[in-house]
Formats: sequence, structure tokens, C-alpha cells
Amino acid sequence: MDPRLIPRLAELFDEKAGRAYAPADYAGHGDGLFFVGVEGNGIIYAYALNHTNNSFTRIATISSGFPGVMGLEFDRELNYLWATCDDTCGNKSNILEIDTRTAIATSGRFVVSRLFDKPGTLPNINNEGFAIAPNSECAGGRKAVFWADDAETGGHSIRRAGLPCARFP
Repeated sequence: MDPRLIPRLAELFDEKAGRAYAPADYAGHGDGLFFVGVEGNGIIYAYALNHTNNSFTRIATISSGFPGVMGLEFDRELNYLWATCDDTCGNKSNILEIDTRTAIATSGRFVVSRLFDKPGTLPNINNEGFAIAPNSECAGGRKAVFWADDAETGGHSIRRAGLPCARFP
């Protein structure tokens, strides 16, 4: 796996090991982690999956900043972990990043770095999924993002808006 595509995982605090995440600590899983956002509690969990024996180890528990996570997406080019909440939270989105500051309680942990209200064109509906186009799809400095409406409001199950292709200032 291209290290530019990993969200600074070498800096992630591994709660199981009590130190920085090291892929070699987890046999059979490669060098990436599996992230799960839970709608029922708003928590994101990071797991090392063992592909040899089908086991797993939880290495991080992350607060999304929301009471529920209805969408979770990793923007590979910008190293942003996006968590989205549906109409329960006004369809807001958070960007989470690993805190690289040293000697503080959040060092090495994912923290909310940015909160976004829903786009003005997006109705406040039951959006249950979120996807980001790759930077190869950028046009005019923007790339598409998509929300999945499981209620198919107004006959639409997918809605689209745009995000900048570069990191936010």
C-alpha cells in the first residue's frame, strides 16, 4: 500500500499496544486498518483485521463528535476521515485527523479538526451514506461528493455537491 494513502497511521496511538501503531504488531493484516462508524453511539472504531485466521483487534476508539455516524469515508488524497450524521444532526459532517502535537492528551488520536453544516442545496433528510470522488475527478479545483438518501426523498436516492480538491486552510 502506498504510504501516502495511509492517514498518518504511524502516528496513531494504538490503545491495545499502549504506543504508536505498528503493523508488525498484528500478524496477517497487512499495513492498513478497518474503520467502522456506529449509528447507535457515534463512535468510530479502528480494527486490525487478521486475514489469515479471520480474527480482529480493536486498536482505537474515536469520538465522531456526533450522536450517530451515518456515513464514514476516508479521503485518500487529503488524509481526511469524514464522519457524517443525517437529519438527527442537521446533516452535518466532521473531518477527523490524527493529532500530531506532542505531550497532550489527544496526541496520536483522531480528533475533529473541522465541522461543516450541510450544503445549502442539500435538504435535511435521512442521508445514510457519504462518498468522495478521487482527485483524478477534479474539475475547476473541485471534486464531487455524494449522499445516499435511504428514504428516496422526492424520488432521489443520491444527491451530489462538491468539495475543494486541496486541503482546507
